[in-house]
Amino acid sequence: MKSTIPSLLFLFSVTLLMGSCIKEVKTEPDHSVQISFDTLKLSTGISKQLGCKNYSADQLTWTSSDSTVAKVNNTGVITAYKKGTALINVKSKTYAVSATCTVTVVEARIIDVDTLTLSAGISKQLVALNYPATELLWTSSDTTVATVGNTGLITALKPGVAAINVKTKTYSVSETCNVTVTDARVTDVGVGADGSVFVIGADSTSATGGHSIYKVVNGQLHKLPDCAAISVAVSPQGVPWVVNKSHLIFRYNGTTIWDQMPGTATDIGIGADGSVFAVGIQDVSPTGGYNIMKWNGTGWTTMPDCAGIHIAVGPNGIPWVVNRSHLVFKYGGTYLWDTLYGVNANDIGIGANGSVFVTGADSAAVGYNPPIYQYSGTGWSQSPGVSGVRISVDSQGKIWYIDKSGILHKP
Repeated sequence: MKSTIPSLLFLFSVTLLMGSCIKEVKTEPDHSVQISFDTLKLSTGISKQLGCKNYSADQLTWTSSDSTVAKVNNTGVITAYKKGTALINVKSKTYAVSATCTVTVVEARIIDVDTLTLSAGISKQLVALNYPATELLWTSSDTTVATVGNTGLITALKPGVAAINVKTKTYSVSETCNVTVTDARVTDVGVGADGSVFVIGADSTSATGGHSIYKVVNGQLHKLPDCAAISVAVSPQGVPWVVNKSHLIFRYNGTTIWDQMPGTATDIGIGADGSVFAVGIQDVSPTGGYNIMKWNGTGWTTMPDCAGIHIAVGPNGIPWVVNRSHLVFKYGGTYLWDTLYGVNANDIGIGANGSVFVTGADSAAVGYNPPIYQYSGTGWSQSPGVSGVRISVDSQGKIWYIDKSGILHKP
């Protein structure tokens, strides 16, 4: 027993000694600023959230070395403004710690094309890239050549060059599309006794309707809404009547509505007295063409003993037609049609003063434009310096004609 007690006392003493040598180790909190990116590459107009560990938003201060290049808000959202480099710094409000992100801003595209070539009268929508429509401002350097709407819709008006500029409202970013406007390509022309001129375009707007319809004002084409056609004639009051690809007949009511008229046709003509005639769809002669009809106010009355493919109407309400064999006929009353020999014709136009012109038959040779002939009352004489395939005549007897390339020539 005596030998055991000293041993126990020794062990107890050692245990106390070891316990007195162990000290508590305290861990300091991590006050470092740790951000999610050290470098960033952003396009103009783009925003990016920069995350940060160990701190809440109200414990940090954010700054940009160049807020014209990239700006940062008090929650760490970076917004790129213009091309360049900016240092985004974040530091603790309490401790002397900070971190930096280097932001490189590259210029974003605003529109999808740099250059455009449009025919007069044609519209083209520019596609905005990287920015909403409400963020963009559009301008044209020459609104007589081409205009641009607030959504980037360009409308070509007359031959020339215009720079279409688009810039952002918020950012220092802009871009330019250079638009070259060429002569309009059209397929038919009609001139009213009041001087109103309408044309049918060469674009394809509808498989069943045909091409766009335009009014010519001061040499510029203004598109009419909600209709397509292949042939046009104009009343003395300046109201266009059209025939579409499905042979339906429409009359413009002056607002945005086209009234569909009864019947079907392939061509139409209106005299200075308001008489309306049409070439129908009934093929009545392999050498002549289709039936001829007169508008009676509610429907069509078939004219006797003649067929044609193109028609025009004199100021006294007398129809003239060109038939499939390129012969010219004038209605002489009752059942008589007079043949006016001496020319192989294709299209015909008559002015309010009684002037009669035809385009010659097309030879189909490459580069060939048929000559234009005027009727003198006894025969035909070639008009010098003009040639084309479609024609209309104004009240002064001056011709508006379209050549084979689709260019409209005016007096």
